[in-house]
Amino acid sequence: MKKQDLRLRFVLISGLVFTIAVSPLAVTSLWPSSAFAAAQLAQPPIQFTPNVAELRLTSIALTAQMATVAAAATLSLAPGQAYSETNKPKVSFIEGGDEGVGYGPTEEDPSVYLIWTTDDAGTHYYTVGADSDQLRGTRDPVNNSREENGFVHVIEEYKTKAQEVSDQELLVNRHQNLRMTSHGGALGAAIVGGLICGVVTGGACYVAFGVVAVGAWLSGAAQNAEKVSAQEGLDRLQVQLGSIEDRLRGKFDQTIAVGP
Repeated sequence: MKKQDLRLRFVLISGLVFTIAVSPLAVTSLWPSSAFAAAQLAQPPIQFTPNVAELRLTSIALTAQMATVAAAATLSLAPGQAYSETNKPKVSFIEGGDEGVGYGPTEEDPSVYLIWTTDDAGTHYYTVGADSDQLRGTRDPVNNSREENGFVHVIEEYKTKAQEVSDQELLVNRHQNLRMTSHGGALGAAIVGGLICGVVTGGACYVAFGVVAVGAWLSGAAQNAEKVSAQEGLDRLQVQLGSIEDRLRGKFDQTIAVGP
């Protein structure tokens, strides 16, 4: 039994010694030598030359694709489109109205008309057909004539009333200027007459200059009364113009609701 134990110990010790002796050699054989590492570093780096022609074709294809997407996102001009001041189509001329409210054919397509109105939020634009019922008036089914209920008819009312307002404003200003002139003349006559009569004639012409001054003052008073009356008329016309502007905005909204 002792001999077997000794023999087993000898085998274990021999195996341990062999493992210790062989391990450094195995590690060294697996780890690259300094000469091998230097050789690896000495190798030139891999060079990659891109295919310029292929890259250029790819760039052209991407650019064309982006242009196609942008074109698809841009709506072509047609009736039934709303616009703002920044993207509105241009009109060839203003056929009716003015910059604030009006209508006219578009430059791009004369068969498409642009109509617009203005409120506190700015000017709003909408496209309709040149022969649209909302623009020209609904047709009578019997005789095919147009009713006077189109956007163009309200614009005509607006133009007429706006001209009346402008004429009335001129009348108010005219009476105001005449009043100021008459009252200024009356005051001047009184001052000059008083000086001349008092210094030169000793007061003999007071009556004459007094009559002139009073007449001028009365004329100014009459012009002031005319001015007040004209102002009242102007106020009424401005209220009427405001009502027509409300109708225009209502017709504009109706056109959008009904369609071009």
